[in-house]
Amino acid sequence: MLMEVRDFAQTVADAIASVIGVEVGMVDENLLTVVGSGEYARNIGKVLHQATVSARVITGGRTLVISNPPDDELCRDCHQKGACTDSADIISPLIIDGKPAGCVLLVACTDEQRDRLIGETQRWVDFLEKMTELISRAFNEKQRMTALAQQFDTVLNSVDEHIYS
Repeated sequence: MLMEVRDFAQTVADAIASVIGVEVGMVDENLLTVVGSGEYARNIGKVLHQATVSARVITGGRTLVISNPPDDELCRDCHQKGACTDSADIISPLIIDGKPAGCVLLVACTDEQRDRLIGETQRWVDFLEKMTELISRAFNEKQRMTALAQQFDTVLNSVDEHIYS
């Protein structure tokens, strides 16, 4: 689903990254990294392991904040524990048509980015949840436009059949 609005989602990710000053990633329901900004862009096309907080956000359907990845309880079972380069994360589910379609990650890679994220956590959680709504609406609008185009084609084909018969 996320792949269908990938270009729009990438634009949103770049905008979020420039506003907040952190890395942004988007992962689909199969844990495929579809969108990334800055350093996170190198992960595009990679599939995350099932034992990640992102997988938990997708299945659980709620935003999670990790303020100290090496020591955070949420990271206890992660396969990257000990090798993780994130200094903080805010991960919000992307829900489309009531179903999990992936998640959006705000990723702090430096202490400065961590301070920015953790210093105003609730502000960024609220902002991120609004952005996931925006992406969901873009997907729904694309679906609606596709359905209208198909209806239009059906009408045109019907008219053509009547003209030539």
